[in-house]
Amino acid sequence: GWHIIKVEEKRKENGEDQVRARHILLKTVIGQQTLKDLQSSADRILSQSRENGFQQAIQSVPESLTVQSTGLFTERPDGFIPRIGYLIGAAAFSADGDPGDFSETLENDTGFYIIQLTDRKPEGVQTLEEVENRIRAVLNRDQKMYLAKEAGEQFKTKLTGKNLDSLTGDEADEVKSPEAFAHQAFIPGVGQDLSLIGAAFQLKTPGEMSDLVKGDRGYYLVQLVEHQPIDNEAFNSSKDNLQKQLLIQKQNQLYSEWLADLEENAEIENNLSRFFSF
Repeated sequence: GWHIIKVEEKRKENGEDQVRARHILLKTVIGQQTLKDLQSSADRILSQSRENGFQQAIQSVPESLTVQSTGLFTERPDGFIPRIGYLIGAAAFSADGDPGDFSETLENDTGFYIIQLTDRKPEGVQTLEEVENRIRAVLNRDQKMYLAKEAGEQFKTKLTGKNLDSLTGDEADEVKSPEAFAHQAFIPGVGQDLSLIGAAFQLKTPGEMSDLVKGDRGYYLVQLVEHQPIDNEAFNSSKDNLQKQLLIQKQNQLYSEWLADLEENAEIENNLSRFFSF
């Protein structure tokens, strides 16, 4: 869509430029004629694929369209397919079709799809060739985490008796100072890393620094800048809504646990994906 932005104030604080602005989002909505044209193009490509083969048909595909492979995937009860997502009819076609078959033109909120089933393998243990890339990715990540831990320990030793405020030059540039965050916050450049957030909330005094913290994406040293107390007035004004949210979360949790127990102890043949895609 389009954003209309109105700048209300500009100022400089602590040597940094700051802007306060408001905006309006104008969403772009696709027209009916465009939808009809896209449907016609998809149907034409499908017809050419069935008549001349997929490889020849895609030579006439506009550059704006893409041809992708899902790779082999396991059938899921909810109908989710890698690189496609949830697409009504796709899961049923994948389950019942034969290699070489084409689906009808399928549609969801993101576009039109033509699916060709290229391969099917029976259940069994995957070969080394099939899992090699995944194993390499795991080993590479483990090696990077090991090197990050070593570097972090060396850096922590170097800082003995000091904190991050003592750094200068390139080392100081590596220090990131996010805005104040809560227990469940998303931190830019970090994400919602509960290990890091938990370590931060263990610190009590401004300037106090944590031990080396293993996070989801690496190792961190955390230094407390400021601890803001709870705003009791704001909490009291939103207490009722928070109670309702917690009640709903607890109800959903109990229902999920009940359903999981039911599925574990029941003998169920699940064919939902053949008829529905959620």
